[in-house]
Amino acid sequence: MSVVLSVTSALLPLYFFALLGWIGARKLSIEKTQIATLVIYLLTPLVMGPAVARMTFSISRLGLPVLVLCLCTLISFLSVRIARVLGLRDDESTVIGAAAGMANSGYFGVPLANAVLSPDQLGVYILAIQGFMLHENLVALYLLFRTELSPRESVRRLFRMPTLWAVCLGIIISASGITIPASLTPVLVSIKESYVVLGMMLLGVALGSEHRLEWDGRFLIGAVGVRMALWVVCASLTVLVLGPLFGWGACERSVFLIIGTLPIAANVLAYASLLNLYPQKVVVAVLLSTLVALPLYGALNFLFVG
Repeated sequence: MSVVLSVTSALLPLYFFALLGWIGARKLSIEKTQIATLVIYLLTPLVMGPAVARMTFSISRLGLPVLVLCLCTLISFLSVRIARVLGLRDDESTVIGAAAGMANSGYFGVPLANAVLSPDQLGVYILAIQGFMLHENLVALYLLFRTELSPRESVRRLFRMPTLWAVCLGIIISASGITIPASLTPVLVSIKESYVVLGMMLLGVALGSEHRLEWDGRFLIGAVGVRMALWVVCASLTVLVLGPLFGWGACERSVFLIIGTLPIAANVLAYASLLNLYPQKVVVAVLLSTLVALPLYGALNFLFVG
């Protein structure tokens, strides 16, 4: 129960920051482009890289992002199939499939992981969620841009992301046993706090930029209900089956419980708006998944931890 209370107190401000972003978009006409550029290309690498550098290095942990990538891809294509069974059109099913494999693992996930994991364990979470970045650039973008984007261009986009190189540098630092000076800790903490505040405000701005919401029951069942259910089931099976097989400790189990309850990534809304793929429906799906993520994590944590 203490863990749930700690998580709740850590995450409730995030909803406030998102609300501020929404107000900024509606009342002040704040554009998301500049905020997104600042967060993605400057703050994200400065958060992800040092976090990975502080983790205890283990060869077995290098497989975590690959495992997450496999889960993302599996859930993405399962969601496409299920959406078609629900009677949704092909382009709607494609959007749902792309959204299913993408998660708000940074702006929402990092504060959640920070509340329940030690600094060393946080690095393991950061390493694992690189699987989401791999999926977004190798699978999700190809699904969304498949008439315009070649597999080669998808890979090029991936290698242009500074976060990938920051994480690789973090792995090298961790493996070499180099310790980050304690004098840098206050700076890194400030950067992480700025990343979370601006990231959640960016989510609010993205939501507020859509001036018309469309509540489509079947779309929401596919985009939110099916997606969240698949992630909970897959994350739970991963903990129960692969955990004992690979000798996972509490750290890896906690990481996958977090991953299993993350909401839809705000980037999905940006892509939907760019391609005019039902942004009015996607914005509702992103909002609902963000609202249910906290109670869903509490329920899953109670089930596995008690």
